[in-house]
Amino acid sequence: STSSEGFLPKLVFILRHLLLSDTMMIVLPLSLVLAVVCSLVQGDLSPSGPIPSRVFMTWYAGPDGSTNWGEATVYGGYSAPIATSEKDVDWINHRVPDGKPTFNVVSLSFINPFNLLNQRTDAASTNGVPNAMVAERKNLNSSYVFFSMGGVGWASESYHPYFKQAVAQNATLLGQLAAKMANDYNVGIEIDNEDDTIDFVQLEAFIDSYRAHTNNWITMDTDAAQAGWSLSLTAANAVKFVQAGKLSWINAMVSNYPDTLQDYTTKYWPTWTVKDHVVVSEWIQYSCTKDATGFLPGIIEYVEQSNFRGISFWASGGYGYGFNCTFIEAQGAKFLGN
Repeated sequence: STSSEGFLPKLVFILRHLLLSDTMMIVLPLSLVLAVVCSLVQGDLSPSGPIPSRVFMTWYAGPDGSTNWGEATVYGGYSAPIATSEKDVDWINHRVPDGKPTFNVVSLSFINPFNLLNQRTDAASTNGVPNAMVAERKNLNSSYVFFSMGGVGWASESYHPYFKQAVAQNATLLGQLAAKMANDYNVGIEIDNEDDTIDFVQLEAFIDSYRAHTNNWITMDTDAAQAGWSLSLTAANAVKFVQAGKLSWINAMVSNYPDTLQDYTTKYWPTWTVKDHVVVSEWIQYSCTKDATGFLPGIIEYVEQSNFRGISFWASGGYGYGFNCTFIEAQGAKFLGN
């Protein structure tokens, strides 16, 4: 449902700036006013409509697989632009044989939270958003696109805890800037925080600020299990946030190494208590290459029978398959019913 924090400011803004000017009252048809108001109360909306009830998704790590889209790998370091092309994502845009999108959701990974907070502009980015990511977003015609913030490079306790540092510095401003980015590029935001020592009060303040300035979607990544892994606090707080209506869904990420055994891959998924708000994940390499063993159809059937929100695949692009993966395409058509 639509957050009241996001609905009221938009309603006030529209009524003030559409119905009133400094010098005169502008009379608008009641039907137009009602249409504007109704558009704000329909839930998590993008300009193209409500978020999908069933998710078939991939993370796209960029054409070179670096996940940093040409930005400096160390904050404050040297950045260099990278080239993108529609050919990079053609198999994502056009599945075989019908040409429809292979996935109904694509997440581009990753945004550096500190670069966004500081509005960094250099050879590779503008206001903290990688130029190559923006170009690739324009190449995608999938129904929904996310910009993922954080990731192992930008939000890991072991590497660079920039998400934790950014929300500690100014969670409210970071949320506002993330909302502006989401509105500017017609995307949702995926929180990929891989640091269980983050201040979750500050993280919630970031989410609240984001939702106060946009109705675009926002999701959060966790471990594959709801409890018992290294990000147990992250998972517990994600459940709390989704139950409060602050997240569109939770992404239960891949295990810590690729594994082809279905029983290993799925054994953590039953721990989730909010399955209808959870999108589980698989390694795209093994989903593509092991389909002859019945691996992927078995996974898809499990997801359907367990009433999960959907399934996602890490990671296409340089880390995975940059070409047609017909096994996934066929299963996507079946899963989405299109």
